[in-house]
Parts: sequence; structure tokens; C-alpha cells
Amino acid sequence: MPDKLTQELIRNARPAEKAYRLFDGGGMYLEVSPNGSRYWRLKYRIDGREKRISLGVCPSVSLEQARKRRDHARRLVAQGIDPSSIKRQEKQLASEAALLEAAELRAAANGSRLKVTVYPEGMIELWKGRQALRLSTGEAATINNLLTSLLQGGSGHGE
Repeated sequence: MPDKLTQELIRNARPAEKAYRLFDGGGMYLEVSPNGSRYWRLKYRIDGREKRISLGVCPSVSLEQARKRRDHARRLVAQGIDPSSIKRQEKQLASEAALLEAAELRAAANGSRLKVTVYPEGMIELWKGRQALRLSTGEAATINNLLTSLLQGGSGHGE
């Protein structure tokens, strides 16, 4: 599986009327879109189905970094693990961690004791004394999006 892309080829990749791909090897390629954006992608097969994941945006992710990400993903596939499911789980965990941190900060700012439990399936329980608020996965995601917007300075209303 020889690598084919070079820094020069990547640097000279210009937008065209249609998106096109520059292949590197091992299922990895650089996708150049008509608007000039460039994405590292990986095509792979798992359980008989062809799938693809993003390895990052070029030039933020270098050719070397993209190759390392490709190799890591291919090791997962060899073990029968779908890399896209790992990325999805990591994203969910990061989202839950952000929600938990925001709830704890808010409770600390109000001087109250708040216990927050985040379950693996995404459900969240907030406890204050004997009162509990249980949020389904969808409700937790909605509140997380709202809190993220508020913490980033948005109003949470249509921004």
C-alpha cells in the first residue's frame, strides 16, 4: 500500500467545476470541492458494507496526520470495529461532558448542591435534594445545544 500523495500535489490541488479526489492509498483520499475546501476522507468496508469517514480538513490536518488517522481507523476495521461508531460515541461523550460541566458551574454559581448523573445511553438526571429532573436523550441533546450556545455568547434564539 504505497502512499501516493505529496505536499506538492496537495498544494497544487485547485477547485474544479465538480468535486474530485486525489488518492493516497489504503482507502484514503483528499476530496477537493468546487468551492475550494479540501477534506481528508477514508473509504473502508465493514460487515460487507462500504462506508466512509472524514479524517479532517486540509490544511488543518496535515498529510502525515491524515495518514496516522487512516492507519488507526484501518486497525479498528481489522478488529471488526466500525470507526464511525467510535467517532459517534466520542462526540456523544463530549456533548454529555459539556452538559455536565455547564450544570455543575451553574449550580456552583447559585451556591446550591446539584447532583448530575449522565447515563451511557444519553439520559440525564439532575438532583437537588429530593427533587429530580430526568431528561431523555433527545431532551438532553436539546438542552446541551442551548447551553453550548449560551456559553459561547449566543442568545440561544435562532443563532
